[in-house]
Amino acid sequence: MITEWVSHMKLLPFSILPALLLLAACSSEPSQADLQAAVQKAVDRQNESMQSMVGGVLDMPKFALNGVEKLSCTSSRDKPGYVCDIRLDITRPLVGRTVDQATARFIKTDQGWEQMEP
Repeated sequence: MITEWVSHMKLLPFSILPALLLLAACSSEPSQADLQAAVQKAVDRQNESMQSMVGGVLDMPKFALNGVEKLSCTSSRDKPGYVCDIRLDITRPLVGRTVDQATARFIKTDQGWEQMEP
């Protein structure tokens, strides 16, 4: 009986390890590559929305994401996800290329990180 209990206790750390690794992965903030991919998805949605507004009749100028630089991220206090300060290099229709600093909230979904309103 005691040897059986000792045997189970030796295996306990190995059975907990995968759960701890999963928790650690879920709690980490988005990387610069994660932010780039999330902002690109948001830009793609914006372009699709603009195109659908004209019913595909006109070829609307599109937003083009040139780069995203992660400046900082902190865990959001009142909403899920992380609030991140980013430097956004984007080309806007009728405006041209600009580099701006922005704050956005990002949440992790089954499809990766998504940009949300802060």
